[in-house]
Amino acid sequence: MSRTNVRPNETDILSAGVYNLGFLGLNPDCARFLSWWSERLLREAIIDFPNMRFTDQRWMDFAPGYFDAFILKDETCNVAYWNGDTRPLRWTGSGMRSMAKPLCFFHFSGFNPEKPDVLSLYQATNPRTRLSEQPALARLCGEYIEKLAAADYARWHRVEYGFDRAPGGLPITKAVRFAYRTALRAHEESEAPAPPNAFSDTARFVDWLNQPLRPETNPELTRYFSAILRDET
Repeated sequence: MSRTNVRPNETDILSAGVYNLGFLGLNPDCARFLSWWSERLLREAIIDFPNMRFTDQRWMDFAPGYFDAFILKDETCNVAYWNGDTRPLRWTGSGMRSMAKPLCFFHFSGFNPEKPDVLSLYQATNPRTRLSEQPALARLCGEYIEKLAAADYARWHRVEYGFDRAPGGLPITKAVRFAYRTALRAHEESEAPAPPNAFSDTARFVDWLNQPLRPETNPELTRYFSAILRDET
């Protein structure tokens, strides 16, 4: 990876994890690995860079040391915004090629068909891979936009995530999720009471959010506001 001042850079990759989990292959003898991975993802598949968590990916940095993992280094697989500068595409008239070989597949992570001039929203400023510098890649993105339109993207991308709101319309915000996850882990790891479920008893859940987190020492600080403060610091 180039060490020039582009995004993502090596520090970004270190934060997110060395291996991209948009592409993973498993053999039939993978039960031990899946058990290990699922235990960690159950409560810790979160984005929390200060605590070195990034969804499912940071855990995979351990995999080559813990298991007999095979790291595929085929440069025609998983071409994406974070490596497209070193794997430039070329259109031959009959197919797309990467590193002089037929492209296996491209990963459109962060691509928004409503902003067709930007390869990925995750590149921030000074992007590593620019569509303006790679006409074949721009062509591929254009074909992708056409396929999304044919699949009725304009309608489906407006469908709200099913767990964004509880019954009655309560927004399940990042702070709400943090408060619930913290209490749930405390319950699972000790004898702390289980938190109520926002989707089965919304009224009780809202009351629980508004209860003081430490009534004896700080009665005015509720669970919800404590979670908000944590998110802002």
